[in-house]
Amino acid sequence: MTVSTMLVIGGTGAQRMPVRGLVFDGRYAVKVLARDTQSPRAQKLASISPKVEILEGLFTSEVDLINGLQGSQGSFLNIDGFTIGEKAEMMAKAG
Repeated sequence: MTVSTMLVIGGTGAQRMPVRGLVFDGRYAVKVLARDTQSPRAQKLASISPKVEILEGLFTSEVDLINGLQGSQGSFLNIDGFTIGEKAEMMAKAG
């Protein structure tokens, strides 16, 4: 079976459970973009499977997004507007 790699934005927050589902499905390896790769949530997520890679970065950084997307066949983004504020969310969309 071919394994596709997905970049997930928001994987240490609201999308933790769907990330687990992708990995346990067996068809996906997952790269999760996280502000802090050493946070308890990031570490717990990384421990569920060798198919989970935690990348340090920000979804507002074009460089971090490009790095995360390299080698990925798809992506899932869940941007938290409550945390960053509406103005920053609009800038990220317009980016």
